[in-house]
Amino acid sequence: MAHEHMPHSSLMTARALFPAVLPHSQGCKSNQRSVVVGVSAQHTWHKGKDDSEDRKASDSASAPCPESAEAKRARRSAIEKMSRQKRKKALADMRHEVRHLEQRVAALTLTTTRRERRRGSDKRPLAVVSLHQLQQQYAQLVLVTCALEHDRAALRKLLRERVAATRRADAAATKEPERQLWVSGVPLCSPSFAVRFRQLSSDECFRIVQSANHEIETFCVANSVETTGVTFMGWTDKRKLDRDLRRFQYCFTKRFTLETPERLLGPSWQVYSNGDKMRQVSFGNFGRTRFEVLQVLNDKLVIVRRDHKFPTSPLTFVSVQLVAWWQTPTGFITCSRTIRTFELEKALGPYESYYDAFHWARLDRLFDELDKPAGCDVVLGGSVNDQNQLHSGHWLFELVCCVLRWEHACVGSLLLKRL
Repeated sequence: MAHEHMPHSSLMTARALFPAVLPHSQGCKSNQRSVVVGVSAQHTWHKGKDDSEDRKASDSASAPCPESAEAKRARRSAIEKMSRQKRKKALADMRHEVRHLEQRVAALTLTTTRRERRRGSDKRPLAVVSLHQLQQQYAQLVLVTCALEHDRAALRKLLRERVAATRRADAAATKEPERQLWVSGVPLCSPSFAVRFRQLSSDECFRIVQSANHEIETFCVANSVETTGVTFMGWTDKRKLDRDLRRFQYCFTKRFTLETPERLLGPSWQVYSNGDKMRQVSFGNFGRTRFEVLQVLNDKLVIVRRDHKFPTSPLTFVSVQLVAWWQTPTGFITCSRTIRTFELEKALGPYESYYDAFHWARLDRLFDELDKPAGCDVVLGGSVNDQNQLHSGHWLFELVCCVLRWEHACVGSLLLKRL
């Protein structure tokens, strides 16, 4: 039979493809030729089909097979592992680069530091020390400069005073009236002007000053004094009658909280040593005066002659006075005290009278409860020996006027400067 000679694989293929044909060909033996033709055709077609299937099998063998879940997980794990390894490697490379750069920077810094130390390791500390020393020396020089400026100003002031005193002494020695006189109308017709004044020695002047200081201190600490109890323009009075010396002593006291003894000493000394200011304080514009410097011992002591004449009196009052100032434990004292000159007293004319006067100003420091400076205590005092003057009704008023003029001349000027 023709189908018996067919290969087994071809037969199985034919049966699978043509299940209805093959049984028909087997049952119908009369139609063997057609069956043979059909089988050969089928065999030919099946052969072509086998070739195509072989090609598909080869293609399917070459194509990837579908992966299972485990294979996918394994593949994904492998990819992630490779990615982690790459990241770790990149991170390790970067850390290595950072360490390398840090080492380079440290090496450069060390090199630079060593280079700077080699170049100026000895100069930099010395420069710092030198700057500190220079600052200290500069501060010391500033202090010394300020002290020298202060000393220079004081020396210049002393020099001016010394020059002025020298000029006054030269004027007194050469008798130059225009340089040693303050004249406001007192005539020079008195024979007393022709008397030459005997110069006093330092010991004589010291004894006079010592006596004046003792009298001032005794009166200031005395307890047996009287007072009116009245305050006039801030001034309070105190008086005492010394019957043994037949002398009436008085003083007026006032406190100036904004002043110091040092500030008031200069104006007060000018009042006593300057003829024009003494005239203003003592008499104002009432009367005529003459003020002549007879001797200049130093810048703290001068001897002057004072002449003054009032329109209401026919007499001309004459006095030779020692004007001085000195320092005390509590401040300063300036005074003007009459000294006896018998040659001049004998030469006075009938219209002249020699009078005794003693005026002083005591400037004491004030302190508060904390021992801090609290101002200046001013005591203006003096003594009166003329009994006729004591019996007059206006002598106390004249003294009060003198005190107020002193305050105006000494304190008022400082107040105006401060304002």
